[in-house]
This record gives sequence, structure tokens and C-alpha cells, in this order.
Amino acid sequence: MSTNDKFAAGYQRLRTDARVRTEAFCRSCANAGDLPILVWMTQEFNISPEEVRTQDNRALRCCCRWGQLDTAKWLTQTFDLNGKDARARSNEAFRVSCEAGHLVVAKWLAHRFNFTRDDATAMDNHALRFSCYRSHGDVARWLVRRFKLTEEDARADHNFALYASILRVQTLPIAMWLADRFKFTKADMKTWIGPFQWGIRHDFVALKWVVERFKLDSTDMLWVFPNCCFVGEFEAVCWLETKFELTTDDIRRGLDAARESGDVRIIEWLENKFGDRLGGCRNYKHLYRPFNKGDIVVVKWKERRKNDSAVWEKTKGSRLKALGNDLLFIGEEMLSLCKMFFRQFTRVMTTTKKTAMWAIVAVCVALASLVYLDPKSGVLMWTATIGRRVLFFAWLTFMVLGY
Repeated sequence: MSTNDKFAAGYQRLRTDARVRTEAFCRSCANAGDLPILVWMTQEFNISPEEVRTQDNRALRCCCRWGQLDTAKWLTQTFDLNGKDARARSNEAFRVSCEAGHLVVAKWLAHRFNFTRDDATAMDNHALRFSCYRSHGDVARWLVRRFKLTEEDARADHNFALYASILRVQTLPIAMWLADRFKFTKADMKTWIGPFQWGIRHDFVALKWVVERFKLDSTDMLWVFPNCCFVGEFEAVCWLETKFELTTDDIRRGLDAARESGDVRIIEWLENKFGDRLGGCRNYKHLYRPFNKGDIVVVKWKERRKNDSAVWEKTKGSRLKALGNDLLFIGEEMLSLCKMFFRQFTRVMTTTKKTAMWAIVAVCVALASLVYLDPKSGVLMWTATIGRRVLFFAWLTFMVLGY
């Protein structure tokens, strides 16, 4: 089909299929510079206001989501859209423009359709919460100032705005502004303390500000120390050690976390700092557990630790015992497999002639499966995985005929 034929077919579909026409119209609303196309489509296909309002005014919502202010103004003027159209789906056009950071579009919607405080706080203050979440501080400040949002609005969805602005990248200034503007307390911060302890581990500046601003204690930060050890935030680990009185359990959790991630620097620092508190010869047992990721750096570091004769001699018994247990387990597994194989083999060889005949048939079928018909050339081909298939079908034969 030539290009002209494809164009003619597409044009015909646009003229006859209302669904296709609406989809193309909405896509053009979302794209920058497509306003002339929208004007042409409206004139060429005689698009009515009812078509523009389909799918809960999807065309207007697409314009606002992608910040196409000129297109939104043209739609409103050409098709006489009103406040009901702009408030479709719980005021989604306004909410998504705030979430995407299109302040100019949000201001125009609020002025053009006389939005009230109820409109701005729709869907549990979605506009404010997600403007903070998406790092759009200018939109959040405008919402608070324009619609006179209160502390209750800022605390919507269990203080989601504060929590999200703390953990998102480059949103700490928004969190500082929210905390000062709406007087957030330690109780507000503790509503998200569980996810916070895991998410804050990558940002030492935010961690330090939260602890000092809300006066959090060691019970509130139970898992922050091991999480920082896990991701290798050495500066945060050192600061937490000076800020809080770490217990032996805290240190051991941090040590295990550093071992799992393979952070040699933090392992050595914890060993030198808290070796006496861990009991024995600095409690080196954790160094000889199987570690999850098999980090070669930790392996090499363990080899270097062999030079410490006290450590090596102290852990010799546990290492030899672990090695013996592993070898015993592997030997038992291999022995059980061998026993099962010979049991099946014996059953096949001692059965009747009928069973032996079926065994021959099964082997022939297995060999026949190694040949396949090439769909391109139409020639019988020999598969490349001969050894694997022979072993598979031989084992399958013994297993089936043995029962």
C-alpha cells in the first residue's frame, strides 16, 4: 500500500469512525504545536461540542495535564466549555495541572471557572499533596495562598505532603516550608515513621534535619542505622553513632546489614569501634555466614583477615564445623540420587518382556524427537541439543517404566 493509499484510508476512518476521531483529537490536544491541526479537524469533520465532552471532557483534561494553555483556551472558547466541564472527574484538569507543575494553567483554570476552596481540595487535597510530591514548591505555595488552605488540609492523607517532600529528591526545602508554615510536630512525623526509616537512608541532609527538627530519639530511629549501613552512607552512620546511644542490638543489625551489602569500609569501622562490645574476639562469627550477594570485595577482605592469627584461630572450629556439615549434606544428596537411579534401572531390567518392549518404543520415540522439520527449507534437521535430550528422555523412560 502506497503512502497516498494509507493517508486516504486514515482520512476515511477519521470521517466515519467517531471513536477514532475522538482519540486523534485528544492526542492532538496533548501535543505542543498541534493547535492548527485541531482547528483543521474541527472544520473538516465538523466536530461538535458533544464529541469534545466525551470521556468526561478528556480533551480539556489532556490539555491541562501537558500544560497546553493555548489549546485549553481555544477549546473553551470554540466549544463553549463551562465550569461543569472543567470540574469533570473531581476537578481532574486542575489537579493534574498542579501535579505536573503547570502553574500558569492552574491559575487560568481557577480564574476562568471561579474555582473555590472546595475545588482546590478535591480528592483529599490531591493538588497540594502531589505538587509537594512532584517537587513543585511554587504551585504548593500558590495553592495555600490562593485558597487559604489550613493545617488540616496540609495534614491530609496522614501527612502525605510532608512525608513525600522529605523523601523525594531535591524537595527538602518544601518539607521545611510545610513544617514551619503548618506547625508540624513529632506526632505528625511519626505517622510515617516506618516507611521513613527505610526511605531516608539515601539522604543524609534530610535525615539530619528531620532528627533535629522533630527531636526524634533512638526508639523512633530503630532501623535507620542498619539501613544506612546497608546502603553505605558512611557519613550518616558516623553521625548517628554520635547522636544516639546505640545498643548492642543496633550495632549487630548494622553489622549484618553492611555484610549483606558488602560494604567493607563500614564493616571495618564497626569492627574497630565496637569490637569490645560485641563480646569475645570482637564477635567475628558473622564474617563466616553465607552472605547473600557473594560480593567478591568481602571475600578478598576476609582473605586479608586471615593474617590476624587471633581471629583465625578463634573461628577455626566454627569454620571446620560448617564445612563438614556442607560436605555431609552434599554427600547425602548425591547418594540418594544414585540410589533412586539404580532402583529405577533395576526395576526396568527385571520386568517382563512387555515392559522391555515398551522401553524400546520409548527410546525410539526419544530419538525421533531429536529430529525436527525446518519450516523454511522443509528439510528434516538434527537438533543441536542432542546430549541434553538423550539424557532427558532416558531418565524419563526409567522413571515412567519403573512405576
